[in-house]
Amino acid sequence: MFVEKGGQNYDGLGNVTKGGGNAMTMEHRWQKRNSSNLDVAVYKKGKHLGCAQAVDMSLEGIGLACTLDLKKGEVVEIELPEEGRYGYARYLVVHAGHGRCGLMFISLSERGEQ
Repeated sequence: MFVEKGGQNYDGLGNVTKGGGNAMTMEHRWQKRNSSNLDVAVYKKGKHLGCAQAVDMSLEGIGLACTLDLKKGEVVEIELPEEGRYGYARYLVVHAGHGRCGLMFISLSERGEQ
């Protein structure tokens, strides 16, 4: 889905993107996210950065309420509880700031894999 509203472009998260005018941007969230309050551990390059709360989730990504120092474009690993054990998945940080982070699913992973 392409998003343009009133002559301004949006990144699909409600943020105005650079360029304005008639350029269109691609909406990257295709599936509805479900509300959550799951605590998850966040790793970068095998190093534990801390914990955050997953506030919404889908097969394509996770929205986190977090104050961790994550930057757009970084790859992180999230530890998710799975029936009494833990599973790990790699995500791309698609936005970060104001106490929220948006992560796009890349792949399942082994712990410490980057």
